[in-house]
Amino acid sequence: TNYVASIGASTLTSDIVKDTAAETVATSKSIGALNLNGGAAFLVTINPSIFLTLGSGALMASGSVGQVQIGVGFVAGTTQGTVNFGTNEGFIYANNTSNNFNLDSNVIASGGLTIAGTGNGLVMNTGTSTYSGGTTLAAGSVQAGYGAVGVGSFGTGAINLISGTLSINTANQVLSNAINVNGVYTVVTNTT
Repeated sequence: TNYVASIGASTLTSDIVKDTAAETVATSKSIGALNLNGGAAFLVTINPSIFLTLGSGALMASGSVGQVQIGVGFVAGTTQGTVNFGTNEGFIYANNTSNNFNLDSNVIASGGLTIAGTGNGLVMNTGTSTYSGGTTLAAGSVQAGYGAVGVGSFGTGAINLISGTLSINTANQVLSNAINVNGVYTVVTNTT
């Protein structure tokens, strides 16, 4: 109940922002956590070369109508904005019940990334993200980007499959990450 209504309205690095409408991050900003929760599809744009730092490492999409997207439609070789989890483990919870949550920005962190969720999944169009510490799929589904974009979607370090579905959106996509299998999971390749 003590959420800040938008990234732009946030004044403290500890603020938890519950964004419910389109917004553009035009200058680098540090907040505590971000919940994207809209009553309709919306886009939070992070301008090229701009950093949105999430101090607690938490990013959540929990809308019930339409697709929620952070970043702009990813194009390989195009400078994007960045979601920065800093030295924390990044935690992405995709709980958008009516459509995918698209993460169309670079991701940096040194504590790894854990992905979980229910409902529809997370689409990671993150280009050549440079986060380290590995990626853990704990629940839900995650789709690696499209074409050459998917190659760096999972940063460096192993992909740890605990539960859920890992989907690669391009036939013959090669991931450079080691894959550790530790539970019930599904791997799907979209060949269309």
